[in-house]
Amino acid sequence: QGRGREALDEVDQALKLDAANSELHLERARALATLGDAGALDAYRLALLNAEVHAGKGAEDAQPFEPMPPRARALVVDAIGAPRVTPGRYRRALAQNLTDRKRWDEALKQWEMVLSETPTDAAAHFARGVALDGTRAREQAVEAYSRAVALDGNSVTFRLRLAQRLWETEQYYQAMNEWRTVLAQAPGNLEARLALARAF
Repeated sequence: QGRGREALDEVDQALKLDAANSELHLERARALATLGDAGALDAYRLALLNAEVHAGKGAEDAQPFEPMPPRARALVVDAIGAPRVTPGRYRRALAQNLTDRKRWDEALKQWEMVLSETPTDAAAHFARGVALDGTRAREQAVEAYSRAVALDGNSVTFRLRLAQRLWETEQYYQAMNEWRTVLAQAPGNLEARLALARAF
């Protein structure tokens, strides 16, 4: 509900009872990020570290709040889904925070680790492309965006970014084809329509 300070207070109280709970550390990181607190990055790292320790104990498929009565479990699942303590989930959150902060080299490293575990994750390929853009590795970024589009051809966001980078790397006809595809999927998309007009 946007009440970040109150959320942070609640999570801090919960962490006093369950200091190694990865999900609580993740929610604390999100609350800090919402408040613009620089400590969010360390909180994301701590969530990942706790998940890695948990996974190292052979409990990677466990719920972070076990054991719970059925009613309590239903409330948790209703609020945040059914999280599993797998490092990938927390690494992804860390990678996204690094991307949001434009810490490109660190973000790129984390996205590549995410993709080593889930190589068919279109959104992670796209995010890797964003990080590569940030490091000015433009050709590699185009490859990452192309991979994202190949895995999820219905994403207008992915296609628009790919088209723009294709145009900037002088792959004009390929870029125009991507804009045409966007307009076939979303005829009212003004960004694609204007880009195609400029291209013509």
